[in-house]
Amino acid sequence: MAEIIDLHLHREALRRLELLLDDQGLAYFLRPGAGITLALDEERIRDVVRYASERMDRLPVPSAVEACYRAIRRRLIAGLAEAMVFAGY
Repeated sequence: MAEIIDLHLHREALRRLELLLDDQGLAYFLRPGAGITLALDEERIRDVVRYASERMDRLPVPSAVEACYRAIRRRLIAGLAEAMVFAGY
């Protein structure tokens, strides 16, 4: 089964993600109180996708929203892995 990808939704979500990363940093997307084990805050990731879907003039397809969520999550995991390598973990 093909996965539906909404490029407008992805572009808006990535724009929002980059703004938040510039303003708040990667730590904004980490779950508070996770301690040494780093865990992403799923609600903040969903907020980025929700913000992007609200900025569209139409309702996105639910599977496209989930695909966008997974793409944003992968982007954050890659950034987290890069930061950990840079820090020497």
